[in-house]
Amino acid sequence: MAKNITIDELAAMTQRGLADVEQRIGVRMDTGFSALTTLMQDMFTEVTATHADVRVVQSTADILVRSDAAHEAAIKDLTARMLRLERKAGLA
Repeated sequence: MAKNITIDELAAMTQRGLADVEQRIGVRMDTGFSALTTLMQDMFTEVTATHADVRVVQSTADILVRSDAAHEAAIKDLTARMLRLERKAGLA
């Protein structure tokens, strides 16, 4: 036998069902947003650390470039001085 359900009972059942679905979706979304927020924070930390590492590498490379240029200038100067001395000594 089928039980007769009133419109009010049907509306209450539907409302409870929708509230339950909304609660379950809300919990999943909260969990998803929490995981996404954690992931984004981890990514931000990693990008910040990488940026700091790049700055260190860049400053070290700048120092090496300046050092290389200074060594090249010193070698050029020493080569010119050596050629002059060889000429004076009659070796060149």
